[in-house]
Amino acid sequence: MPGLHYLCAGYKKFFRHIRKYLRTMATLLENDLPVSYVMEAVKGSLIIKKS
Repeated sequence: MPGLHYLCAGYKKFFRHIRKYLRTMATLLENDLPVSYVMEAVKGSLIIKKS
């Protein structure tokens, strides 16, 4: 598209890729859990019950 920066497509792809990790990190923080649990939570081996 004219007027868009040449990196736009790459940024969109990057943010689509990390979206689930960012949402998981936000949920961890909302529940007073360390964000270092993010990979365990994404894999499904950590159950987070929203408070």
